[in-house]
Amino acid sequence: MSDIDDGGTGPDGGEGVELTVVTMRFDAADEAALLAVLSKYVVLTRMQDGCRNVDLCASVTAPGRHLIVQKWETPEHQ
Repeated sequence: MSDIDDGGTGPDGGEGVELTVVTMRFDAADEAALLAVLSKYVVLTRMQDGCRNVDLCASVTAPGRHLIVQKWETPEHQ
């Protein structure tokens, strides 16, 4: 988990945006079962307060490997 601060000002001259970014890597023994669980997790996570974005990605170089990337308003939301 890491906090991201763009270090500058936004387009309106305000403060920069600070986010908490979380990544999780999964290597599947049963890829279909893993994707069913991760897909549901992503949908439910997107409904949580403070969730800015959640992506489920598949590796093109490691078969069966999937990554979830989450962006949260604060560490407390995560």
